[in-house]
Amino acid sequence: MMGPHWNPRATEIAVVLQGQGMVQMVCPSDPKGKVDDDFACRNTKFKVEEGDAFVVPRFHPMTQVSYNNDTFVFVGFSSMAGNNHPQFLAGRSSVLQALDPDVVAASFNASNASTIEGLLASQSDSIILACTSCAEELERITEEDIERRKEEEERKRAEEEAEKREAAATKREEAEVSLKVMDSSPEVDLIIIIKTRRTGSWRFSVVLFLLLTDEKVKQENRVASFVALLLLVQLAMNAWPESCEFKRPV
Repeated sequence: MMGPHWNPRATEIAVVLQGQGMVQMVCPSDPKGKVDDDFACRNTKFKVEEGDAFVVPRFHPMTQVSYNNDTFVFVGFSSMAGNNHPQFLAGRSSVLQALDPDVVAASFNASNASTIEGLLASQSDSIILACTSCAEELERITEEDIERRKEEEERKRAEEEAEKREAAATKREEAEVSLKVMDSSPEVDLIIIIKTRRTGSWRFSVVLFLLLTDEKVKQENRVASFVALLLLVQLAMNAWPESCEFKRPV
């Protein structure tokens, strides 16, 4: 494999001339691969074959790995002709070799500098490093990641569809109840709909109909009925109502 490295001043563009291999690239500012509205960068591993082209942006650490019984020949170009010297993270050409061992030891929380010196000295090669079955392992991990993402996407879609169906069913039930009462009680003056949410889904829906005619009595009973219903819901569901909606009959 080609030792892990990054380009400080240029984007790398490569074309595979022969064989096949795996390419791994990680996010420079967030090794875990953060994805949100402000910053979109995902650590990635992908397989390339003869005729494929791939691009690695500036500052992104990467490595190219061949399979055990196959060749992996590619040619790379950079977006800047000069002053772009790849910085290797491992081997005799590693940038860590230029740093003081005590500084590196403190950075990795190692017990002493000799531990770091032994680690850096253990790799005698500079650019092309031995790595048995590394491409095969990267391909296996990549396939597992793809399957895991598919399962996660399917689970999210199923949850969203279930929430939509539940919300639609709640609306239909409320409409049916309202229509039934309106048909049987033409003197209905006010409808109060109170809902509570528990563990992320609708668990309770109450439609309170006040059959009131006198404005003064209406105001007094509205408050009393609302407070009584709040207490009833709290006792029955151990959850306070999330919303309250007042509707006038059409």
